[in-house]
Amino acid sequence: MPTAEKWTLIINKKTGEWGIPYKYESDELARIDMKVSKTSAPVENFTIAYDKSGSGCKLTVEWENTRASVDISGK
Repeated sequence: MPTAEKWTLIINKKTGEWGIPYKYESDELARIDMKVSKTSAPVENFTIAYDKSGSGCKLTVEWENTRASVDISGK
């Protein structure tokens, strides 16, 4: 869920569902705030990437002039 200041990654137990209105709050596993920054150049294609980082990875989403990222690690 994007806003100007932050994006929220929603991890849901249901698969195969998408779109608006979002009506699956009771099936959520987690809501995680993502760090938002500007890209150095416009990104034409919506991009999702996982990059190894320490003992986990970083999930990065980029599109147009925006980058949202969150660190992921196992428990």
